[in-house]
Amino acid sequence: MTENIFIFAAYSVITGSITCAIILLINKIVYNRTSAAFMKYLMGFGLISFVLPSYMIYFLMEEAETSFIIGDGVPLIVVNSNLTEDIYNFLDRINIGRILTAVWATGIVIYMVCLIINYIKTIRAIKKYSTPAVGKTAEIFKFIEKSERVILLMSKSTAQPYTIGVRRKYIVFPVILENILSDKEIRLILMHELTHIEKNDAFLKIFIEILNGINWFNPFFYKIKKEYCFWTEADCDETLNQDFDEETRRLYANLLIKVAEINIKYKNVLSSFLALKRKNSMTRREELIMKNKKKGTKFATVAMSFMALCVFCGAGYAAKEADYAVYGVFGSDKNIVREGEFDVLTVDEAEELMETRNIDNNSGYSETEPKHIHTWIDVIITEHEKLDNGGCIMIYYNSKVCEDCGKTQTKDIFDVETFSVCPH
Repeated sequence: MTENIFIFAAYSVITGSITCAIILLINKIVYNRTSAAFMKYLMGFGLISFVLPSYMIYFLMEEAETSFIIGDGVPLIVVNSNLTEDIYNFLDRINIGRILTAVWATGIVIYMVCLIINYIKTIRAIKKYSTPAVGKTAEIFKFIEKSERVILLMSKSTAQPYTIGVRRKYIVFPVILENILSDKEIRLILMHELTHIEKNDAFLKIFIEILNGINWFNPFFYKIKKEYCFWTEADCDETLNQDFDEETRRLYANLLIKVAEINIKYKNVLSSFLALKRKNSMTRREELIMKNKKKGTKFATVAMSFMALCVFCGAGYAAKEADYAVYGVFGSDKNIVREGEFDVLTVDEAEELMETRNIDNNSGYSETEPKHIHTWIDVIITEHEKLDNGGCIMIYYNSKVCEDCGKTQTKDIFDVETFSVCPH
């Protein structure tokens, strides 16, 4: 079963990729009708779709027998050329599913170790190069934040202000900026970071990084994560700008570009791995700030949420429908045959064949007084018959077997395969 673990990841990749591809295609339409806050949570939903196994709903609804990965069925891989057959046989021989599972698990461990190391470096840099805030920045902060729930630190290790901490919150403010920015600009930055704290964005970004560890191999995930980080910042901008006048809004927008340019100038200085530092992202945020779009209606938010849920469910169904193809490539137990070596009959054809062979497909256990109460379990029973022409017929029954006495109750035909040359 270990070699099949990667198959579940493959199903999730299908679900997440379809969901996020559609979200990216319509993100401008969605934003025009909602808000940056909704876009942030929509992108977060897209990231979670890479790990939520929605396809399992369809597997369970149609019972385990319809799935190769959770049922007892063994797929029959039909190939139509020597090259295709050689490829499938090679993948089956080297057990590609087990190899990819090992590579995937190794990548997760490496990503998580790097994440922890980067976080530790950030904490150490804070402890080594930061001190409790004093001077004008501290005075401005005390005027904005009256409580003691947030600690302001002045740091020489960064040119980018950021917030860190899950239980205890810290705002790390660069010493470089205190000597460059005006009092009003410092106040705007501190208000922005406090908004991040109100929305608990530091914890959410760490959670997203953990999800990224599971999907380290998927470039689609990185694209959606980038969008999530952008909309996280845009959400704070939008929240603050609701109360800003035109002059303050313009100052705030110009401040984003100024901080980005300073951060680029001092790129040799350490910064938080949670910070959004690219100048093009700042320019995009500036455009949204000056646009000052009004928030969408509740109806639009509900409608877009329902749409996203429908897309996610549809993507899960698409992943479930890929059961045969995915298991055929990565699965550990399958039969590979050449096209033309067998005929797969429909249920009606199989029933007709059974009638001509005088096989009763409606047999069941007698309701007369048994010697004990049967404990039935579902099984698949196979029947093999050689044909005079060198071929054979394989019949698969959905059946019930008593755990205690072994009595069999045949329910119906699951599948019938006719081979022109018997491979058994």
